[in-house]
Amino acid sequence: MSWALRECPPVDLGHSVEAVRRAIEKSKLPALGPPGRVLVLVGSGAGAVSAREGALKLREGARVLAEGYASEYLLHGIAVPLRAGDALLLLGAAADRDGLLPALGHAARAEGLVVATIDEPSIDHPVLAQLPIIVRLQLLALSFSRIRSTDPDKAIAGHWADETLWAIGRPR
Repeated sequence: MSWALRECPPVDLGHSVEAVRRAIEKSKLPALGPPGRVLVLVGSGAGAVSAREGALKLREGARVLAEGYASEYLLHGIAVPLRAGDALLLLGAAADRDGLLPALGHAARAEGLVVATIDEPSIDHPVLAQLPIIVRLQLLALSFSRIRSTDPDKAIAGHWADETLWAIGRPR
């Protein structure tokens, strides 16, 4: 168990379990289908960590080219190659105090990107705050996987799963 979770008061953990349960029960996914080219997830604070983890879930579970970033990095070259038809998923835009996430969404729409949001009530714990959004992103990956007829439980497939490839460089 990580240090951060060992130091977590039981009330925070119980609140987190309830937040995850609500995220699963309401399972309202953003109005977003698998992008034609790339899906960029952007968040701030704990949402930035969720963006990176969610992108991994979407890549592995749904075979979607997805990248996750902290909001401030999008303006430092990340947005340059984005074009009409790509998608931007804002994590926690409603709680963004400085307004950067909504402003990024506005700019992305103006550039022709599909923009969607996922907002979840905040949990006041740096590790647990990510859980409800990650659950929603896993559900989104499952939805994309069904649309694309991929196996969400098989992260590495095809020739990428070749044992000889994975054996190269393995400690003997």
